[in-house]
Amino acid sequence: DVVIMGKKNVLIQCKHTANCNYGSTEPMVQIHGAKPAYEEKTGKSFSTLIVAINAMKFSKKVRVAANTYNVELVGQRDLDNLLKQHHVTRKQIQRRLLSARLFEN
Repeated sequence: DVVIMGKKNVLIQCKHTANCNYGSTEPMVQIHGAKPAYEEKTGKSFSTLIVAINAMKFSKKVRVAANTYNVELVGQRDLDNLLKQHHVTRKQIQRRLLSARLFEN
């Protein structure tokens, strides 16, 4: 969902849920599987993989999968803290949504 290229290249998979405790390992598998395609497309190596989910907690199997796939988990509290630290406007979001994509669906 998000590609950051700079001093550190990062891939971020974003998910949302209505559950407080997230239990699916699928996002870790997806982002791990997508890494080679993004590296081939960009010619760059991605050292950081992040799964961001609006859940308050992650099940043990999710935490184990994140560790196995070397994926950083970002939850609701983390997102709340980031939004307190960084002011994001609607205009910035809209500009990003309309920007060119590496892969088109």
